Amino acid sequence: MITILKFESDSCPQCKALSATLERITKEYKIDIKNIDIEEDNNQDLIRKYNIRSIPTLIFLNEDQEYNRLVGNQSYVTINKIINYDTI
Repeated sequence: MITILKFESDSCPQCKALSATLERITKEYKIDIKNIDIEEDNNQDLIRKYNIRSIPTLIFLNEDQEYNRLVGNQSYVTINKIINYDTI
């Protein structure tokens, strides 16, 4: 299973746009993809653990191991390529 951690803020327009893209991707894939939204204000321990410097940040995990990271709003195509590369 792929897990995508999305570090975000409620007041971030890019985060909201990214949420819509991730929702589309998780509905289209036949593999297990789990999205976890992590609000920056309430999760400072995780912010430090994953060394988050900017939001939004996506961290891709497979078997709880980070295999990729994207910072900023990302396109469907970019996220799709990362997921497909890992699941081929």
